[in-house]
Amino acid sequence: MKIITIFIFTLSSMLLITFGLDLLIGIDRSLAISNLLNPFWVMEPFEYFIIALLAAIPLVSILVTFLSKKKKLNED
Repeated sequence: MKIITIFIFTLSSMLLITFGLDLLIGIDRSLAISNLLNPFWVMEPFEYFIIALLAAIPLVSILVTFLSKKKKLNED
């Protein structure tokens, strides 16, 4: 659970910093929001696969840990 919380906190912090810097240099709010989503508009399908894979790695790690703890409790 801590891993997911840290991931979400880091992601939201990075997005807020990017949004804030865009506002500080004088970009309109709607354009600043579209700049946050811009990298996903120009990505190739393989790049989407890599991002999905990188996002799945922590989730799989948490699932494996949970299942191993559950199995350990059932054996005891």
